[in-house]
Amino acid sequence: MAETRDAHPAAGAARAERDDGCDRATGRGTFDPRTASLQAGDRRLLALVDAALEPARAAAGTHLVCQSGCTPCCFGPFAITQLDAWRLRQGLRALAGTEPRRAAAVRNRAAAAVSRQAPAFAAGQAGIFATEAEEERFYETFASDPCPALDPDSGACTVYAWRPVACRTYGPPVRIAGDDLPPCPLCFKGAASTEVEAARQTIEVAHVEDPLTDRVENETGRRGMTTIAFAIADARLRPRE
Repeated sequence: MAETRDAHPAAGAARAERDDGCDRATGRGTFDPRTASLQAGDRRLLALVDAALEPARAAAGTHLVCQSGCTPCCFGPFAITQLDAWRLRQGLRALAGTEPRRAAAVRNRAAAAVSRQAPAFAAGQAGIFATEAEEERFYETFASDPCPALDPDSGACTVYAWRPVACRTYGPPVRIAGDDLPPCPLCFKGAASTEVEAARQTIEVAHVEDPLTDRVENETGRRGMTTIAFAIADARLRPRE
């Protein structure tokens, strides 16, 4: 999904935290995601993801063609964590303070998507996936549906600064939780497999992401993987966050 803002608003704060006794490569050290504020923990998580992706992008070079207006990855509802969902709602709330019409448009598109997609879930479980197989079936069923954060006029992401981790890591080849994920089909065209593997980087963030996700689930009462549309449209959660 394409960028519409210069940088994540927490980038400066994340840089300022480098001298807190934490290993920047792994996020391990004195920082404890179980006791830090959700905002600080999420800044750390995103800083770790960005740091892991920097060498992947450098190694990919011209094979990485992701740019503003390139939107194939913005179609089809994929699964995101409740931490991603929390971050999106925080971002929309911030956006509503500066660009209320754009924020309202995202929420309206999310509500329309939920109306179309909710019947695909079991009764009482709308917006929450029970299994990975369910995630895959859901994606295939609604593969032509655009992400509600995708601006239909510019082809850019309205909430780029607060996008899910899955969006941040998509493009170059990466290894997450022991799984080797392929690059975007538009990238590395004609490249040898050795070039793809040379660019592959391991992203190890579960030790930060999982405790933060548990905290969000406990605080919101929403557990399990969801989608961007359901995260944005879940009005019940806004007053509690």
